[in-house]
Amino acid sequence: MQAVPDPLVRFARAHLRNPPRYAVYRTAGSTPDAWWSATEIAQHAGLDIADIDRALRGFAAAGILHERVSPGGRLCRWRDELRYVLDGTSPPAELIDPICGMPVNADSAYTGHDATGATVHFCSRWCQAAHRNRLRRR
Repeated sequence: MQAVPDPLVRFARAHLRNPPRYAVYRTAGSTPDAWWSATEIAQHAGLDIADIDRALRGFAAAGILHERVSPGGRLCRWRDELRYVLDGTSPPAELIDPICGMPVNADSAYTGHDATGATVHFCSRWCQAAHRNRLRRR
């Protein structure tokens, strides 16, 4: 049995906490070059369109999915620079989100401090909140 790569495990633990998020990940990740609408993913997964739309918006806001508006509505697809999550390879040697292991831009709006007071950057508000919760439990 093949072990699940660490980036994928970390990503799943941080971002796939409910069925709509998992459905978005599974659908967008299975065909990362395809553009998907909330309707298509909801039909594919048998879930509510509004729940899928919220998950898509969250993934787009987190920088996990590209988002574009077309005449038929909003479409999303997997970001090319995050393919390593799907491939199971290591992330690029950039700033790395300490929660999920994704690369983060230095100008990310999601920041915080570690236990030593150093600034850390996060890919999303989800990881930023998870980091705050970890620090509170210490």
